[in-house]
Amino acid sequence: MRLIAIFLLISFAGAINADFDDAYGYLKQKEYIKALKEFKPLAEQGHVPSQMNLGWMHHKGLGVEQNYKTAIKWYEMAANQDNEELL
Repeated sequence: MRLIAIFLLISFAGAINADFDDAYGYLKQKEYIKALKEFKPLAEQGHVPSQMNLGWMHHKGLGVEQNYKTAIKWYEMAANQDNEELL
């Protein structure tokens, strides 16, 4: 049973990374609407890099209306997770 749980967790992490890679690719290609659609569900699930990228997009107005309050919300969500990826 434990092996099944580990397999599912690894599979889920792989799917998140694939979606993030797609979103980041869209961001690099300046396809901001597509990037936003990929980042948002990941960020809502607690994916720190996606939260940081959504913060950046709102901070700069990339694909969304520039909104510092929304940018801060996403930045704070990422920071409050105390995630090692940010160090």
